Amino acid sequence: MIRCLPTNLTDIDVYHLIKSGITGGLSNVMHRVNRAGIDFIKRLWYDNDNKKVTVLTTDHRITHVVGVDFNSLYPSVMSSEPHQFIKYTNEKIYMCGSQTGKIEGDDQHSKQTILRIINSKKKFTADGQLFGAEVKGHIDENYLNDFINFPPILRNYEFTTDERTIGSYMYNHMKDNKIKTDQKQRKLTNLSSTMGEYIAFSSYYLWFLIDDCHFIIDDVKQIILFNKHDQFNSFIKEFTINRIEAKLDENKGQEQFFKIVMNGSYGSDGMNTEKYHKVKIMSEKQTERAIRSNAFMDEQKISEDSYIVQMNPVHCSCKTPLQVTFFELDNAKYWYLNFIYNFIYKCFDKNNIHFIEGDTDSAYNAISGNLNEDFTQQFNAVISYRDFLQRECQVFLPHDQNRRQ
Repeated sequence: MIRCLPTNLTDIDVYHLIKSGITGGLSNVMHRVNRAGIDFIKRLWYDNDNKKVTVLTTDHRITHVVGVDFNSLYPSVMSSEPHQFIKYTNEKIYMCGSQTGKIEGDDQHSKQTILRIINSKKKFTADGQLFGAEVKGHIDENYLNDFINFPPILRNYEFTTDERTIGSYMYNHMKDNKIKTDQKQRKLTNLSSTMGEYIAFSSYYLWFLIDDCHFIIDDVKQIILFNKHDQFNSFIKEFTINRIEAKLDENKGQEQFFKIVMNGSYGSDGMNTEKYHKVKIMSEKQTERAIRSNAFMDEQKISEDSYIVQMNPVHCSCKTPLQVTFFELDNAKYWYLNFIYNFIYKCFDKNNIHFIEGDTDSAYNAISGNLNEDFTQQFNAVISYRDFLQRECQVFLPHDQNRRQ
């Protein structure tokens, strides 16, 4: 394939695997009440002996909230621009191309082959193999407290909104606001394991979980191999420059145009979860035949010999290389987590900071800082590794040297 650019998936099983692994950006609240001068920094703690999680309220009073926002997260991760905090594939995130292979973990030999591909040392070089792997696993319990305050597995999970599962605070909050409880919901949330299920991860995300989060693979189901490319780089660079120029010219319309084009250019229609059904008016005999079809969904009588029949098409066509959407969204999660764990949590004292809530490309933290200063102190009072911050600050937070905190 020319320059390893992506082509549409042709294997229906791979299509369903990739489709199931496509999850949007996080939108989650960890700590709901954060009043300056009143509330305190809280930490979750896992008791390994009793298999129990408790909330510890520290003596550090909240002084203010600081928010950080990524500058064009999706375009950044598809740009394949080198960055020193990317330790894989020669310090840049490649985008996936076309499918080149598939291995199913049917026996011990094939499972070992899959694990060898995942754990290959080539991942640190330009020869690293891109893949989507369906695995079952968990974070090592001995290290769980290092990650429990922001569990790094961002995936959909189905749970019941009963008091035992969500806790009395949220249960009563839902009751008070007339939100239905004791029902099953499926939400994108933070997990510390795959909850006993097989879940698909892209290569960069899975490498990060294994190398930085002590993720243990319990079992592998299959792996899909892809070639890789960096051909989106020039497009992202050109449109980024155009967006900056439009912003400097105070041309909001043009600035938004370039922003929207870049944010959706990876193929955001791959996230479409709508169901397209065929609805027909049929006679009674036709309806009887339709009911026996595997595609039948529902019927409703509208007259003596007429029925509205809803069918789910057996065949569908996909004109978007879904693997690009899968990799783009997973790579964005990897970069979000890489920033939090390898920059934020290394620079600042975690006992004086807790994660409030985050969105796809933003994160808000409560800070216990200097009681005599206002919110403009930002992170100044909670810096624990100043040399590291001063050395790496410009890599993630580029601005005028004279304004560096």
